[in-house]
Amino acid sequence: MSNAMADAANNEKDNNLVNMSGVDFRTAYYYENYVIIAKYSCITQNGGKKEYVDKGANRPYICRFCGKKEPEAKFSDNTHAISELIGNKTLFIKSECENCNKRFGRDYEDVLAKYLGPVRTLSQTRGKRGIPSYKTSDSQSFHLFDL
Repeated sequence: MSNAMADAANNEKDNNLVNMSGVDFRTAYYYENYVIIAKYSCITQNGGKKEYVDKGANRPYICRFCGKKEPEAKFSDNTHAISELIGNKTLFIKSECENCNKRFGRDYEDVLAKYLGPVRTLSQTRGKRGIPSYKTSDSQSFHLFDL
């Protein structure tokens, strides 16, 4: 391809990106600049069976956050790869130690749950404790479909 043809193709591509909406632009940018290396679904599609993101992990496990390994750290088969509070019931990970899992649950997931609460209520996303509800100013608790 000649330089003029390549320049024309790039200009057309740039014009198409400029005319896109914000969401379309970000989506196009993502697909042009990133490679998807894995796809998983948090929605139960496999009969509720656990699926491990790091299936190939061999013992001794090494924590992806603190770097500690067995026997210095303990590992559980019940560590969610993606937080259960956003609906994940099936994706688990073996390479996160129990201490880091507890720290993330205590220090970060509570804040994330509070931040995402309204969205989880509106989308009816069932977390560990069910679908969040909210109280009105007169302290009446309600769920979205009670309205």
